[in-house]
Amino acid sequence: MLGYLIGILLYQLMLIGIVSILTFISMGKNKENYLRIGIMAIVFLIYFIMRILPGVTGFQNFELPWESRFLTILSGVLLYFLFKKYFSDNNYLTIKLDKQSLKLTILVSLAAILGYFAIFYFRGYKQEPNFGYLIFVSIISVIEEELYFRLIILGLLMSCLDRKEGYGKYIAAILSGFIFGFWHGTFFNFDIVNIITNCIYGSILAWIAIKQKSIFIPTIVHTITNVLGYIITVYILTVI
Repeated sequence: MLGYLIGILLYQLMLIGIVSILTFISMGKNKENYLRIGIMAIVFLIYFIMRILPGVTGFQNFELPWESRFLTILSGVLLYFLFKKYFSDNNYLTIKLDKQSLKLTILVSLAAILGYFAIFYFRGYKQEPNFGYLIFVSIISVIEEELYFRLIILGLLMSCLDRKEGYGKYIAAILSGFIFGFWHGTFFNFDIVNIITNCIYGSILAWIAIKQKSIFIPTIVHTITNVLGYIITVYILTVI
């Protein structure tokens, strides 16, 4: 158990270290941005700790890890209010939509949904119907990941990079996707196809959030893809 915990901790430290270094290379060098990198590392590590805490302490009593998800959501909300002043210009907690780029973002969103549909179809595994699991992946997991990856972390990345270069927003989207994708793998479960898929998917969702200045559409897309994944693995793969 101790070796496993050390392994996944080193993996998370390596992941946030790579993202921090790449951000540092691309950002404007000033005190505020140094602070933002530090905050991003703290946020990510708190996220990691909250995810594993119930299992480590023995307080995880349900079949699905509800306790850890509620801990991450609660801590994420607190971190958002604590640090939102550091990404106030890139705070995407709004349902307002940018009408000028709405058509493009809808097309990109549909492409992302169809792409993930194909991936679930060809790489998904059969599972039994479980309404609790459907709620878990379509609501709880979506809230958790959008809160951390597309609201706080992306907001901090954009605040570091958007003013540096015209392409800073694309670097922010890619780095956000990178940390999102590699978060879905560890030293002990390193499915490279799944990781690369989630890197691309996370980058697309981050790009949509940046384009719309809102996590509203990414949250909808994320929910739809997770529901589709459930439908495919429960109702389609079982009859093929």
